[in-house]
Amino acid sequence: MKKLSVKRSINEAEFRNLTVLSVEKNYENFEIFNIPTQVGYSVVGFPVHNLCTKENASEVILAKYLSGTLLWEKIRTQGGAYGASASTFGVHDGFFCTTYRDPNPEKSVSIIKESLKIASETLLSEIELNRLLTGNYGDMIQPRSPFGNGWIGICRFLNSIVDEDRKKLCDLELDVKAQDVKNAAKKLYEDSLIDENIKIVIMNNKSKKNKKNAGVIVDLPL
Repeated sequence: MKKLSVKRSINEAEFRNLTVLSVEKNYENFEIFNIPTQVGYSVVGFPVHNLCTKENASEVILAKYLSGTLLWEKIRTQGGAYGASASTFGVHDGFFCTTYRDPNPEKSVSIIKESLKIASETLLSEIELNRLLTGNYGDMIQPRSPFGNGWIGICRFLNSIVDEDRKKLCDLELDVKAQDVKNAAKKLYEDSLIDENIKIVIMNNKSKKNKKNAGVIVDLPL
């Protein structure tokens, strides 16, 4: 039987654009969902570089740095939120800073931007960088439960990530320099200053409804 070959006539960006529903192409950059709860949640999303690029590897290390230092100290320890973290993965087209069970999610959005500014002005020491690289490598190779392996496996399958991609990504992340992390933070901070470049979603208590907020405000009758 003759094997058929298919040649793609469009690039990756065009291909991904075909997978986005029409209703997803015209949404607000700032949305607030008011619900009857004592705590809130927030997420700030930024555009990132594609998987297996030097820039995306730097964003991965930056996410680990923010999660373990600035966001943890300012939002978790000082702000009283149950959790605060940053994460990214090139196939998801986003760098996400999130807060969980947050008493003041709107304030946390400002703190996230402030943290990126601090990171963009900070050059990590060799010791700090090595800790981040070692910790990130450990996360990549640590043993997982059968459920964890299955979950990661199906995510890789759906995103067409093969072993060669994982090897390249690992090598790139281990080769990240302090200046690369600083540059990644600078780009994300500059994006945070342009409303069109970021997406913000907040779930908040109805009693804290702020009519001055721009964007879409949705009351959920829960």
